[in-house]
Amino acid sequence: MPIKGDMSPAAPPVESSRLPPLLRRFELWTILFFAASTCFHLFMYLVLHKHGHLVYPFSLNSHDRFYDFTIFTDKFKLFHTAEFFKVGFPINYPAPIALCFEFFFKFAKPHEVFIFVSFCVLSFVVPAGLFGRALARRGISPWRAVLFVAIICLLSWPVDLIVDGANAEVFVWLALLIGMWAYATGRGWLAAAFFGIAASMKLFPFVFLALFFSRRQIGKLLFGVATFVVVSVVSLKVLGPTVAIAYRGIAFGLDSFKHNYMATFLIGENGVDHSIFCSIKMFVHLFSLHTVQDFSRLLSVYLFVTSVGGILLYFLVIRKLPLLNQVLILSIASIYFTAFSGDGTLIHLYYPLAMLMLLAIQAYRDGVTVPGLSTIMYCMVFCLSMESFLVIGHGEQGLRFIGPAHAVGLGIMLVAALRYPLGPPLAEDRGETVLSNPETMWVKAKSAA
Repeated sequence: MPIKGDMSPAAPPVESSRLPPLLRRFELWTILFFAASTCFHLFMYLVLHKHGHLVYPFSLNSHDRFYDFTIFTDKFKLFHTAEFFKVGFPINYPAPIALCFEFFFKFAKPHEVFIFVSFCVLSFVVPAGLFGRALARRGISPWRAVLFVAIICLLSWPVDLIVDGANAEVFVWLALLIGMWAYATGRGWLAAAFFGIAASMKLFPFVFLALFFSRRQIGKLLFGVATFVVVSVVSLKVLGPTVAIAYRGIAFGLDSFKHNYMATFLIGENGVDHSIFCSIKMFVHLFSLHTVQDFSRLLSVYLFVTSVGGILLYFLVIRKLPLLNQVLILSIASIYFTAFSGDGTLIHLYYPLAMLMLLAIQAYRDGVTVPGLSTIMYCMVFCLSMESFLVIGHGEQGLRFIGPAHAVGLGIMLVAALRYPLGPPLAEDRGETVLSNPETMWVKAKSAA
């Protein structure tokens, strides 16, 4: 039995072009979850003749497809005017997201929907291809690497949600993807800039700047903060017609989102919300003696407790952990402790997942068991696969437990990442490329064992 934090020999070192057993099981479970979802929906539709609760990619009704983009079609005809904030569906995003949308509405006409959806698809296909190449460079046969990455990408629950809805989360994904790649390859200033850009699009990526604090790189941390401020202000100016009007309009949209999504229990929406607060609202909704419509007071308490608790947890525990643990924990925390977090945000687990897969390959080659790695990987495959069969009831009143089930998986993963080191202690990590070079990290970890 491995001791906590110990890298214990499990088998003689091997040289193989095959995927490690852990990754093969990850692939298998991805396929099995998809197959179970497919069988469930075929049974509901063909046998019971019910399809009101079907979710993508099994929904036969496409009127909501690409809705997160098309809902703003008329609104963006009023871009850079005060009327932009008064008509149509409120802009529930910070100003930089609005500018990204404007780019497609202005320069991609008359095929803006097709071009934006194609952009979403490419934003996942290209990184997946690059990761497949990284697997091939580490000895995995090219055809096997392509097949593995294709299965993981095509059957990904959060990726399919983003593409189906043409959701703006894709912009945050790309900014954080570039930032994480830059950080992992020693390009700290570039990483800080893109972490700041991502935070200007949605506030939660701000937590990734803590990676610089852990390594006492205060200059880069401040540069990321400055980037956040500059991008936010410039975006408000461009959004216009004045900074003040744009600020008030964006604040109205964000407050509308807080009231209509965070402080309210919506059966359909909350069913694919994996935040802890969603589980709390569902529990209260199911077991309260009266119908609770407004969770505003509970929301205020929740935000205060999670903010203070998160800061204390970081300074007391997280900042001392290996860097891979920190990346994993911050990725989980950023989408777990917010008051509303749709399952599309689970795409942000792919940054640490790629690093964990490289770690699993090296561990397999070295014949070493990494405590906690299997637990984390099984939770990963559960959170990233399709479990759209987790539905009770029918139609609009059917309760979807997809999000709350993922909340359990995220919680287990968080505990495992806090408990089991996935690399050398931070004090021994002097190299800027430790995250992208698991071989180097592994030598250090083994020598310390």
